[in-house]
Amino acid sequence: MKNFKSFDKAIAYYKQQGFTQEFNISFDTITDIETKKQFDTFDFEIESNEEILEDEGVIQVFLVSTNNGSKGFLVNTYGPYSDPVSIDMIDKLNLKNISKLD
Repeated sequence: MKNFKSFDKAIAYYKQQGFTQEFNISFDTITDIETKKQFDTFDFEIESNEEILEDEGVIQVFLVSTNNGSKGFLVNTYGPYSDPVSIDMIDKLNLKNISKLD
């Protein structure tokens, strides 16, 4: 794990390492923002994750590789405005402090 001083520095570093695609998380899939392709929990792997402390709170960045060869990052934020995710997604991302609601 690296200790980045900011989210922007972390993303710049990961892009240099080949993790160029940005993914959004939805209930039970992740979506490549550029291509709009969706990946179920069994279609991608988590290579690494990093928690970045900023003034606004903790930002969690996951490095992702997909079954079609795309590599990128997924950002997870915590709080009342975050979207709900499935139990499978919680388990895949190994999220802590998240209520598992059906």
